[in-house]
Amino acid sequence: MSELKYNTSLDFLGLDVLKAKQAATLADFEKWAAASRWSEIHSHHYDWWMFPIPRPSMHGNKFTVYSGEIEQLKADAAYMKNYLRGHELLSLAWGWDLYKAAFIPQESAGPGQKWSDWPIRLNKAAHSAREFGQREVLRSHCVHARILIDRGEYFWFHDLDIARWFRKNGA
Repeated sequence: MSELKYNTSLDFLGLDVLKAKQAATLADFEKWAAASRWSEIHSHHYDWWMFPIPRPSMHGNKFTVYSGEIEQLKADAAYMKNYLRGHELLSLAWGWDLYKAAFIPQESAGPGQKWSDWPIRLNKAAHSAREFGQREVLRSHCVHARILIDRGEYFWFHDLDIARWFRKNGA
């Protein structure tokens, strides 16, 4: 087994901060979902701590997790329960049933429960699922991306071809 890598950057906020921000954001997700205010999930920024990845972001290394942090987070049952629920609620905000890997029926969709043209967010969630070993979550995100790409949705972020990432990683 390869040696685990840890975020040793001085600006890394640490796992306690990441977990606290995730829990607070998930509480917001739950509140918005219960009130059918799906557009709130679309309009807020949370990707970095809800779906952390081993790559710096616009926040530098504050929320970057590498294999060592990922293993610690995976060993935390409460964190992982929240992590998976975050994926589920994000998907529902897009009108996607994460566990059925299918769109929710149109007649069941609430206001704002639709694709929000954030391919980079879908990419981050899928990338995070891959890093956390959540194969079924990754598969569902990839199926969702493939359908969106096939129907002509714009899958670029700045100069990054998001569709290419999905083609390479299972879509």
